[in-house]
Amino acid sequence: MTSVLLYQIAPAPEIPIISEKFRKFEEHKNDYNTLFFGSSRIYRHIIPRVFDRQMASKGYNIKSYNLGVSGMNFAETYFFIQKILETKPLKVKWVFIESPDFDLNIADENLKTDRVIYWHTMEHTLWIYQFILESDVTLTRKLFLLGEHTIPLIYHIFNISQADPLIRSFIFSQPDQNPYLIRERDRRDYSSPGEDGYLALDDEDPTYTQFTQRNQDYLSNLESYQEKVLKLIENQKNSNHRTFLKPLELRTIKEITQLIIKMDAQPILILNPILSNQSQLVIASKGGQIFPLISFNDPIKYPELYDPKNRFDSDHLNKAGSQKFTKLLADQFATYLNSKNINP
Repeated sequence: MTSVLLYQIAPAPEIPIISEKFRKFEEHKNDYNTLFFGSSRIYRHIIPRVFDRQMASKGYNIKSYNLGVSGMNFAETYFFIQKILETKPLKVKWVFIESPDFDLNIADENLKTDRVIYWHTMEHTLWIYQFILESDVTLTRKLFLLGEHTIPLIYHIFNISQADPLIRSFIFSQPDQNPYLIRERDRRDYSSPGEDGYLALDDEDPTYTQFTQRNQDYLSNLESYQEKVLKLIENQKNSNHRTFLKPLELRTIKEITQLIIKMDAQPILILNPILSNQSQLVIASKGGQIFPLISFNDPIKYPELYDPKNRFDSDHLNKAGSQKFTKLLADQFATYLNSKNINP
């Protein structure tokens, strides 16, 4: 009962990166006309100041902000977009969203963290339950995912993360079992984002070994990375891969993009230079089933984005790669605006 009462009066927990970005956006929400949402492939890849300069060179007045956050899946993105739009920004015209991969798995060590608990409201978790139940995964997998998302829901309802430390001490008898103590330690494992919401992986504090180790592993296994690029090229040439979005996937994309439309802004999907074939998204966009998609998932068309020297690891670009990617994105966006006769 005490925790439920605290839910009504306690301030929201401080969540690394997310809280910082939300505050910065709220302070300057009417300065921006373009926003970017998604995972680390948005956060670490798109440099708003570079995007704005490149768009200005094409005659467009753009002021953008990067709201991407590492590890943000499509369900959290949907929730975060809702929270941002609730601030009622007045000038937003364009909202870029990373194309979803529809993966709802949560690592065991993250289930009881503030980062996961905050978006597991009752309403949003019911939306997640519906997606799971309508998906075509096995019954065993559905039950697993339902149970996985129920844990942070319970923590959210009873507001355990904001409860008094004495209350938490009764819940967790051993310090090593207390995820809140672990979270306090992990909060130091990320540097603050830049003024425009971007921070290159290259610029993370080198003492945070999770990043340096990832880069070293990549550099030590370049042959494996290049093999994956070649496999992607082969898969894209092969017609035996899935070339359509499932009805549930289509509906989910439309539900997310509908949030943007309600605020009189235009949603744009981004398909990053990843190592998996996502031709079904490209086909759906060309067929008008989903909103415009700007795709860079093609090593033949965009070899510079798959060049090992422009990568921090197999999944992410480094600062040099992000510079190239951001300029290419701006160029493609300007081309799209021109094709629609949208004046600067």
